[in-house]
Amino acid sequence: MGRLSISAATFAMFFATIVLAAVSAAGQAVVDRFEYPASSSIPNWSTEFGADWKVTGSELQGDYRYGWQFLIRDSVQDVDCAVENTVRYDAPSHLQFSGTIARATISNSVLRTYMAKIQDNYTYGSGSFNRAYLFYYESPLGMLRLSFAEVTRSTVVRTRLVLLDEGSLVRVMGYWDVNMDGVWDTRLTAFSMANYKVPGGVGVNGFSQNLSDDWKYWDAVLYERNAAPLPGEVLELVGRSRPQALYIAASSLLNTGFPLDGKTVPLFPDPLMVMSMNVPEIFQNFVGVFDSNGDTVLKIAIPSNSALVGVVFYTAFVTLTTSTPNRVLEVSNDVQVRIGG
Repeated sequence: MGRLSISAATFAMFFATIVLAAVSAAGQAVVDRFEYPASSSIPNWSTEFGADWKVTGSELQGDYRYGWQFLIRDSVQDVDCAVENTVRYDAPSHLQFSGTIARATISNSVLRTYMAKIQDNYTYGSGSFNRAYLFYYESPLGMLRLSFAEVTRSTVVRTRLVLLDEGSLVRVMGYWDVNMDGVWDTRLTAFSMANYKVPGGVGVNGFSQNLSDDWKYWDAVLYERNAAPLPGEVLELVGRSRPQALYIAASSLLNTGFPLDGKTVPLFPDPLMVMSMNVPEIFQNFVGVFDSNGDTVLKIAIPSNSALVGVVFYTAFVTLTTSTPNRVLEVSNDVQVRIGG
């Protein structure tokens, strides 16, 4: 850390400033709860593909029961990113699914996109979602199923999609919380050659009139190499943002989130955050500079203490300008880790 001008004290001061700024910070949202008056016109969303969408007053809903639907967020084009939403099963029984999309491009009436979705896999409906999927989709008929998993039946599911270029392949990661307890129940990882290094939009997918809420987008990526490290092991977290950008990472016991510079940092100021600022022997490389490819690796040395088994915590980072005062360039998704044993 000697090569950096940011000390642990400055790190703590920066996050203290974040907490104070959270009271009044405003700007373009990266969290959308769709709390708009009921209408087919949706603020910040205008590109529809396949069918129409509407807002109900508190949620987003597909406006067509028997077909594919996609909705793309305005003014966002990204390559490596994370997108999340919460999906609720609608009452009629028939095939239906919904989730998130990223790297969405439309050309000559053809949509190309990656998507994570939760699906009721029965043609005539079963009354609940039962299978998680990762897909690469090219309309109208080109579909590449990358991975899937059977999940416990549920009518409300949180879904996340994470994309990251690696070599000549795209790492595609899906996360599902099927019992809405805040912990990912199912994780899938696949690799694809499609749309490598191609920026695209982010948004929502659907088939039928599923309800979608709490949509989130992060413009930097962080993922875990081991989602359940044992006490005494070293957890590695892989980050991607802007080449040569300065970054600061932190961990916390909650991912409630707070706004900063028009974005949302998916952490919460608590004792673990303070610890992650001040104990570099455990929280390693939490202040640094991304390499020329925009990559870094954070490490957490899990103490050899059996009392930590089952503890869930979250880690994220922000990248900063080098000007004074520092401004946030990008914010990563939170990585959720449960200590195993």
